[in-house]
Amino acid sequence: MKVRDHHLIVFTKNPVEGEVKTRLAKRIGTVKALEIHNALAQKTAEILPKVQAHKSLYFSKKIENIPHWDTSCDTLEIQKGKDLGERMFNAFYDSYSKGYKKTIIIGTDLWDISAQDIHTAFDALDTHAFVFGPALDGGYYLIGMKMPHKDIFENIGWGGDKVLEDTLKKCGDKKTFLLKEKNDIDLLEDIDSIDELKKLI
Repeated sequence: MKVRDHHLIVFTKNPVEGEVKTRLAKRIGTVKALEIHNALAQKTAEILPKVQAHKSLYFSKKIENIPHWDTSCDTLEIQKGKDLGERMFNAFYDSYSKGYKKTIIIGTDLWDISAQDIHTAFDALDTHAFVFGPALDGGYYLIGMKMPHKDIFENIGWGGDKVLEDTLKKCGDKKTFLLKEKNDIDLLEDIDSIDELKKLI
């Protein structure tokens, strides 16, 4: 049974060769990079049925009918905004406007994210204003909050190694919960320990 006031938003890029996993593509080519993107997206989709929340998929450009998403998400949307921060804030604002009490955003860059990670994040919002999933590259793979806070998305060097550090500074003295650190799959080295992805290259 879904928790009615919990909203999980998944941000994904449309699967277009040359537009996904661009840093990885420099090493393995655009075709294989697209295969890695699709494998990560499907892996993320597979955990969603276990998540007790309303689930929305936000495409980067246009809504597409992709089998693994069609069966795992309740609603399909399009990201809106000039940069990642604006797109995330707009998604949080839309969720809050629809009456959801807790909202979490994840991407599709992790091989080892679990439904339990997401449930832990929702639980943390009972007593914390923010929850983050730190990534090894200095960013974050998950962000959650109860109310939209625009300032934490402004003047952030997206893609840099201080994204989480700079964001936490903006959180100030508000209670913040950190999940276990995980590894985004962005570089060839990130795949070294994942046999299923190594087979694709």
